[in-house]
Amino acid sequence: MAKFCTKCGKPLEEGQTCSCQLQPTTTPIMEETPTMASEQSEQAFNSNQPTMNTQADYKQYQQQFNQAKEHSTRYLQDLFASFLNIFRNPTTSGPLFVKTANHNIAIGFIVFQAILTAFFSVVVTSKINSTLNLFGGLMGDYSDAATAAYKLPLVKIFIVTILISCLLSCILAGILYLVSMIFKNTIHFKSMLCVAATRSVALIPITILSIIVFYINTNTGITLFYLGNLLGICYMLVSLPIISQDNKNKVPFIIFITMVIFFFVSTFVMYHSIPLYLPETMKDGWKEFSTHMKSFDLLKSMTGASY
Repeated sequence: MAKFCTKCGKPLEEGQTCSCQLQPTTTPIMEETPTMASEQSEQAFNSNQPTMNTQADYKQYQQQFNQAKEHSTRYLQDLFASFLNIFRNPTTSGPLFVKTANHNIAIGFIVFQAILTAFFSVVVTSKINSTLNLFGGLMGDYSDAATAAYKLPLVKIFIVTILISCLLSCILAGILYLVSMIFKNTIHFKSMLCVAATRSVALIPITILSIIVFYINTNTGITLFYLGNLLGICYMLVSLPIISQDNKNKVPFIIFITMVIFFFVSTFVMYHSIPLYLPETMKDGWKEFSTHMKSFDLLKSMTGASY
């Protein structure tokens, strides 16, 4: 007996299910809840976070760079203006500069003078190396190889000279400070550093002139370089501060004693720094020479006496 669908009346076979009763399964659409929207926004923010951090860091670094550039420019301008004032008017601007105790500007003078001194050393050393090359060319290929081993290291000499020059200027300030204390003219060390810096102010143009003259006449250039220290002493003499009028008459003695001590100290430092200026092939020879000089008796060699 035929069966019919109870819904649409369609005739059906035995056990057949009408197609109208077969409902397609659909996936329910989930509505977006506030929590899900918040999570999606957070994920989007986190994905953009590295870019935002990079931009913020770049702006910060750029701002720091601009500030450093501005400070450096202002410092160099102040350094140059102070240099001109002190060099042109040492008796008036020198004491005023020392009174301010501006150790930052003082260090700038000392470092700049050290750089010029190092440049002068390189110029002199280059002349020596050129002479060695000329000698090697005259003697042949073997001599070229030999003289190459004895060339003085220019870069090393430049760096070592800067360090030694800065060290000696600081030592000079320390000696000034101690000698002034002995004469009961106690001044702050920063002020004494400024006094030593006035010497650098005097030496800066002298060193530049010495380099130029050296290319014209070697001996004159070297002589001018060392005589420039006399001008430096004069600048220190007029710049040294005094705490009372009674100490004014002590200034020449303070400067004289300071420079005598400084002469021996600088000679000691330079003597023991000579190996730093030599190539490796000459250091052993310098050690032997130093040992020989320690046992050398000048009086005995002059008189020929044995005692």
